[in-house]
Amino acid sequence: MLSGIAKDFVGEVVEEARRQIHNFPLSEISLINVRVQLGTVFPDKYDWMCDAAMVGGALHLVGSHVIDLVSFLLKQTVLRVHGVVKSYTKSTPGMNGIKQISAPGFCNFQIELTNGTFTTTSIQSRTVPAETFSQEVVRPLVVICGSLGRLLVREGDLFLFKSKEETTQKEEAVYVDVQNLHFATSETLLPCLYIKGLCKMVGALKESFASKECNWIKEPVQYLHE
Repeated sequence: MLSGIAKDFVGEVVEEARRQIHNFPLSEISLINVRVQLGTVFPDKYDWMCDAAMVGGALHLVGSHVIDLVSFLLKQTVLRVHGVVKSYTKSTPGMNGIKQISAPGFCNFQIELTNGTFTTTSIQSRTVPAETFSQEVVRPLVVICGSLGRLLVREGDLFLFKSKEETTQKEEAVYVDVQNLHFATSETLLPCLYIKGLCKMVGALKESFASKECNWIKEPVQYLHE
């Protein structure tokens, strides 16, 4: 089951991608490619985010949601996993003491699923300016490849490429998030996909605290005597 945070942050586009996978004959899904590029994942001062033993770093912060995403889309179990994690940043101007950063800022892992589907994920931090927060600079964010076509998730929208005999393939927009038309944002602030997911998560939190009307049951309680 897709985790709450991951589902809130991608919302309807993932639901639609799952419907397309099961309804449109993409045939067997052979490859899912996920790429995430973001700014530094470490704060100015040393805390648990800098410690690999405290599950800090890019793998735990982002990679876990990628695994949830693949599991939700395909509903398959994992056969084999291989990955590489690296911590290229050992210190910062605010952390120049005896403690060093051990949490990974880079990770690349591959997952083989039960039916042969192969998932490759690349998560890289510090690949965009420090003042920029971007979950995906190199588009597309997610590519789902089958023998008869492929799906692309790009900035919260879903596009379909159908494999044809012609050399030129045209993309078909199968889902466009209408929230894109309601507000605009700069990449130097927050990416649109992140803001939309944050709004959905806050909205769900608001609904959970909404007061519900309570009334007495009008019908009298009947006592059954055996």
